[in-house]
Amino acid sequence: MQEPEFVTTRQAAEVIGVSYTTVQRMVEQGLLKAWKTNGGHRRISRASLNAYITGKAARKQRAQLLVYHVEKQADKRQQLAQLLAGWQLPLQMRAFDDGISALVAIGQARPDVLIIDLLMPGVSAFDLLQLLQQPNHALEGIDIVLTSDMDNDTVQQWASLPANVVFYGYPLPQQQLQGYFQAKAQAL
Repeated sequence: MQEPEFVTTRQAAEVIGVSYTTVQRMVEQGLLKAWKTNGGHRRISRASLNAYITGKAARKQRAQLLVYHVEKQADKRQQLAQLLAGWQLPLQMRAFDDGISALVAIGQARPDVLIIDLLMPGVSAFDLLQLLQQPNHALEGIDIVLTSDMDNDTVQQWASLPANVVFYGYPLPQQQLQGYFQAKAQAL
């Protein structure tokens, strides 16, 4: 018997082992893809539920966050690597100077967090944002951190950021970034 393409919020909560309200928040945060019926009830994509469960299982097998950093400028790659190392968090970081190499690596080992410069040669972060808005996208389940020399207002004028995308401008706000990674590490 074939599984249904969509499940109710309550069914998703039972499968994941969380409360009904938590599933609603997960939908609002973009962790699960859903739509609403005419009666206002959520129907959650079975594919996004399976992707979430698979990603969660892969994260549980690791004792560390896997972080990919895509940045064309070597000094910015080095700065972030030193920053993250100084916090002594359970994470492993791989750096890439182009988006294509990072996408190939994602195909081999999916990171928990992808940090990418907004104006990266080879892979447009704006194309990436469009991809994130599509159902069952290739980066589903990966948190995206966009970085740029542009300010937040300018970035917001160019594109709206999905729920699983965080933006930090340069110079990187060290306390906010540290808090972000501490929260991610605690979720392991």
